[in-house]
Amino acid sequence: MNIIFGANTFQNIFLDYIKSKFKYSYVYDEHFFMAKFSDDYIQKETQRKKYLNNKSQIYIYYTGLISLNPQKENAFKRNRLIEEMVILYKGKNIDFLNRISGRFLLAIWDSKHKKLILATDKMGYKTCYYFFDGEKFIFSSCLRTLAVYLDLDPVCDLNKKSLELFLELGYIPGEDTIFNSIKKLLPGCVLIYENKKIKKYKYWDIVTKETKVYPNNYYIGGLKNRLLQIIEETETKEATVFFTGGLDSCLIVDFLKKRFKKINTICGGFVSHNKSIFKASSVAAKYLSVKHYNISINIKDILKSFPWVIRCMDEPIFDLDLAAVYFILKKIRKEGIVFFSGMGCDELLEGNLKLLLKEKEELSRMGLQYLIPASNSMKSLHLTRLNTKIFSSLLIHEKLTEYLHSPKIIFPYLDEKLAKFVLNIPANLLQRENVDKYILRLMAKDLLPKEISGQKRQTVAFPSTWVRTLAIYYSNRIRKNSFLKQRLKYIEESKDYSRESKYIYLLKLAVLMVWQEGLKEEKNLFNRYKNY
Repeated sequence: MNIIFGANTFQNIFLDYIKSKFKYSYVYDEHFFMAKFSDDYIQKETQRKKYLNNKSQIYIYYTGLISLNPQKENAFKRNRLIEEMVILYKGKNIDFLNRISGRFLLAIWDSKHKKLILATDKMGYKTCYYFFDGEKFIFSSCLRTLAVYLDLDPVCDLNKKSLELFLELGYIPGEDTIFNSIKKLLPGCVLIYENKKIKKYKYWDIVTKETKVYPNNYYIGGLKNRLLQIIEETETKEATVFFTGGLDSCLIVDFLKKRFKKINTICGGFVSHNKSIFKASSVAAKYLSVKHYNISINIKDILKSFPWVIRCMDEPIFDLDLAAVYFILKKIRKEGIVFFSGMGCDELLEGNLKLLLKEKEELSRMGLQYLIPASNSMKSLHLTRLNTKIFSSLLIHEKLTEYLHSPKIIFPYLDEKLAKFVLNIPANLLQRENVDKYILRLMAKDLLPKEISGQKRQTVAFPSTWVRTLAIYYSNRIRKNSFLKQRLKYIEESKDYSRESKYIYLLKLAVLMVWQEGLKEEKNLFNRYKNY
């Protein structure tokens, strides 16, 4: 049995892996191998794993952050945390996974029973990609790393169905990936590899069978207490909030003020297109008495950021706003701060019902009804969004912060406990008489000024003229690409697409092209150094 665990980035694992030729890698036993990151880290890990080997023959490795409820992890408790997980695993087997929370990919090797267990966190901040051909099982937290190791071709080895899904939806839902031979483990799932067989199931489900209805104050208080708890558990000296002046981000700032003295708000907007957002965010920040910064982003910034964002992607994702996020994260890389974002609030609290309905219709049209949970209609809309687009968004945001070595981003509305609670709130408290986020507005009445709690929805829309500029910028390169030029020709000649839709489709082809180019470069780098 050959099992390899890859690092988060191509450079971290393969340059060390190739140059050292296993010199700095630690082989646990003849059945299990993991590649490590650096000499110093490997020595510490080797000592710890030897200790655990003598004690229990159970090995635990994880990437990300784990909290063992109610204990929180910090740098000094990492070894103790793993020892506690070993004890829990021995006592409760994999049922102990319900006792942990955080952002993680967890690997457990039970040497005695020759069993490998992989688990992802409950919301999907980290995931696991794996390859299994009946004999060899290989897994990694990075799809690109795995693809390079397996020598997969970014053109010939693509999954045709996944490719069509990306070009239609802008992302790849479900367990399939962009490659035929690689699968991904979904949020809250566990994979058990034993005797050359794979078993998968969900160890945690966001849906509960709650039937009892409580008074409104119960739901308002529960929502407030959970948001406060999320902020209380955040360890940082300074907080910075992605801020539009809307209800979602204003509530986050109000709760942060109860914990932190230094709070900054930033609003990233597109030059000459988002003046109203800049004004609204500045006014709201003044009401809340926090320091605010407006960051103007021009088309040149987007053109520079666009290819770098794609290089961070494990598989292609189409989201033009990511270029703006990348630009802001790169601009603000200060130690000792944590970013907060209101992403997920619209999806969970009825902020954009039309968008949820549209996505559900698209999945049905593409023959992906199995991704739409069979629950009541309102919950089904939320769960569909969480299991598809939100999952992809969380993954790429996590990759961006890793790539840039920037402070992590906290998404309070996508916390596992809060999301589970919100999905049990009665529908009439989420939207009433065309008022979206109704329960959030009820909660905000006692916390925020009327000018903020009652304001209309604020959005930062990517300018349509910039979409056209980006599309034209990449069109000539796509025409020279033998794999993509036929698709481009078909779209340009088609009468089924509007002009805007054609530009969007062209940009999806651009994302795919840049992603393929990046993977080819990584393969060339690997081949150049592997014989050193």
